[in-house]
Amino acid sequence: MLVCVDPTQVEKIWPHARLLLQSAFVGRQHDDTIEAIEADVMSGASLLWIIWDGTGLLAAATTKVMSSPTRKVLRVECAAGREMHRWLHLLRGIEDYGREQGCAVCRIEGREGWKSWLPDYRQPHIVLEKALT
Repeated sequence: MLVCVDPTQVEKIWPHARLLLQSAFVGRQHDDTIEAIEADVMSGASLLWIIWDGTGLLAAATTKVMSSPTRKVLRVECAAGREMHRWLHLLRGIEDYGREQGCAVCRIEGREGWKSWLPDYRQPHIVLEKALT
């Protein structure tokens, strides 16, 4: 079951979700940090989504609606979990939320492995980076 955690209740759920989400940051270069994600979730700037199977937390994700001069974007900021085959189809609920918010696209930034799980998403760009220090 996909649940968007009520921002007024997020403090109760966050410690459990954080255990899953922090694994997405281990050993990888990121623009975000788990602390920045937590601050946005606690302030209501981002939403926390959980996937619960009745016995435990299978996955968690955070989203933020961003506005550009040309469109609104639902950005999945962070996602992690276990047994992805059991819950990935629930991403549609997050996409529906984006539609309700008037977003033109849902953007997921993550490891290349996501491509094999999301065949209806395309990879329009690659990110190249050069360290200057």
